[in-house]
Amino acid sequence: MWLFFSILSSEGEMNSHSFCSPHLEQHMDILNDLMLAGFQLYNIFMLDDEGKRFELPMAAFDGRPIGVHMRTLELEYQQILSPEQL
Repeated sequence: MWLFFSILSSEGEMNSHSFCSPHLEQHMDILNDLMLAGFQLYNIFMLDDEGKRFELPMAAFDGRPIGVHMRTLELEYQQILSPEQL
């Protein structure tokens, strides 16, 4: 997946960036790290492997890491849906 975003630096400079990773939680952590460093996020969207674009809500990024929580939730779902549980 590709992440595309624009940020406003503390000096008032607008910059556009992109990042590719197969892991959604890495994208989320990068955006939260930027918020924590004092950048303002603008125009955040992702492209999935089929090229489908989806916008991300800027309000969801508050500077707190989320990747660990997403991985934990994924593991819990996998355990619940595993054949041994059925």
